[in-house]
Amino acid sequence: MKHKDYLCLGAGASRAWDNLEAALDLANSNECDYLIFDSLTEKNIVQFARNKKEGRTAWEPHLERRMRAIIPACAATHTKILTNIGGGDPHGAAVRVAELCAETGASGLKVVAVVGDDVLDQVRALDPEVIETGQRVSELGDRLVGATAYTGAAPLAEALGVGADIVVAGRAGDSPQYLAPMIHEFGWASDDWDKLAKGLCVGHIVECAGQASGGYFADPPYKVVPDLHLIGFPMIRMDPDGDATVTKLPDTGGVVNRMTCLEQLVYEIGDPADYRHNDAIVDFTTTEINDIGPNLVRVTGTTGHPKPPTVLVCLSVDEGYFGMGKTCYGGDSAYERAQIAADVIKKRLEIKGVDTSNVRFDYVGVNSIFPWKGDVPIPKEVMLRVVGQFPTYDEAHLIFEMVLEMPCNGPTGSTWSRLIEGGGVEKVTAMYSTLIPQEDFHPEVVEI
Repeated sequence: MKHKDYLCLGAGASRAWDNLEAALDLANSNECDYLIFDSLTEKNIVQFARNKKEGRTAWEPHLERRMRAIIPACAATHTKILTNIGGGDPHGAAVRVAELCAETGASGLKVVAVVGDDVLDQVRALDPEVIETGQRVSELGDRLVGATAYTGAAPLAEALGVGADIVVAGRAGDSPQYLAPMIHEFGWASDDWDKLAKGLCVGHIVECAGQASGGYFADPPYKVVPDLHLIGFPMIRMDPDGDATVTKLPDTGGVVNRMTCLEQLVYEIGDPADYRHNDAIVDFTTTEINDIGPNLVRVTGTTGHPKPPTVLVCLSVDEGYFGMGKTCYGGDSAYERAQIAADVIKKRLEIKGVDTSNVRFDYVGVNSIFPWKGDVPIPKEVMLRVVGQFPTYDEAHLIFEMVLEMPCNGPTGSTWSRLIEGGGVEKVTAMYSTLIPQEDFHPEVVEI
């Protein structure tokens, strides 16, 4: 560790496309022992599962741009990297990262992949229940494209134990990527539930990077964030006993305070006393978060419980096609003309035999987020967005075709734009979830 009394972990990303400059600031600072790049969302996972099935590149598409910049910076400051940038092909991604190390003059770095999160065969054999529907996985039939298990901290720590400078995983959990270096550096036992929970807690606070330092927080005049364009990503200063301080680099924008950390703490946790990970269950009801200075927040008191018997699995399921079309109207009667267009499109679809119960019509600027109730002025700019979901491409494409008719066959003033690749049609791969026993999940560490 670079610091005598604490381990420093930096948040390098919260998603596939994130602020590269903020990550480079941390990499160049020589403050961080580790830089964590949480690069996946569930949307990415289901798409990568389809890519893998169809023989296309299945890792995070911004790997090249991000790692080409980050690797030399981290090599110069001896900062280790953990990332789930591997998506649906962590081994292939790790091989490419190793190539980038050589190409950027950092060939001495050791790259290790954590593989085994593709559990499609296990899921088919076990035939567990789909959480959202109650049906058995087998009922999905050929619509089941992939099954990806959430990897915990233990195999990531194992990768660090074999000397990895860069760990590339697939669907490694967000918080476990932060917990792994703590286990490795502090030697925490696999059944020290309180320490593991403390690590998962503070990892959860910073896993969305800028969201803990003012991103997605500004709401003036109630919540003011200075210099958001120069946001500094958060860092954890982790004590060996599991208590921690969240902060950011000096002379960067944004803010780290009790409110930013609290907002992130309650993000997507469900039951705050039962936040489940492969390594432990976190009880946030005992967590204390306090400001101890400007951009310094102390996180203490979190407790934990024994790890759950199961592992969460993301199921990628083929659900047909979305068809979309958009057309815009401007002027005093924009809303009325958009309504006429919607009526024409609906009736034209019905003439062609389309079940319009699968189609929705949104008026962007009126009701696409909140329903307009006449308590604001009638907008003079309205976008009509027409979306439908269908089992076949041809049915979905009819949505796009009907919107294309509007400039010459609808109300005056229509404009249109093809905003979805494939002629206004997008294949839908939906996410469902299930659970498999921990003993049926066997991630492996592979040195590149």
